[in-house]
Amino acid sequence: FLGFSSPGTQIWGRLRQAGLETQRLYALDTRKVMLKVRCPIDRLQDVAEALKLKLKTKSGEYVPFREDIISQFSPTDDGFVSREDDVDRVMSLFRSSERQKIIDFIIGSRIRDSGAELGPSTQLGKQIQRRVP
Repeated sequence: FLGFSSPGTQIWGRLRQAGLETQRLYALDTRKVMLKVRCPIDRLQDVAEALKLKLKTKSGEYVPFREDIISQFSPTDDGFVSREDDVDRVMSLFRSSERQKIIDFIIGSRIRDSGAELGPSTQLGKQIQRRVP
């Protein structure tokens, strides 16, 4: 985060451009920066539908997620609290592991596919030192 051309600023910009919300956290020695990444609900739903992510329905079977049948899916109780008041019902459909899978897909996807293109094989992706859930 030392100017527009630094890897940290470019990574932050790619994540924001891919539709992810970020928060910067500085280490105690201020030489390292951590980025906390969150995915908005509408983006989660769009990517889950594109990935055909299977969720549990109220009848107990697993079917690919579709927004038009959202009321048929069983909510999870992973303790997630949404920052948006009217959509915590929707957010609770996705378990933590499913949200992480969707975020990981967005981070690794190509820019032209609305991703961040920060996979481990890309030049900028190699600048990421560590990723944790």
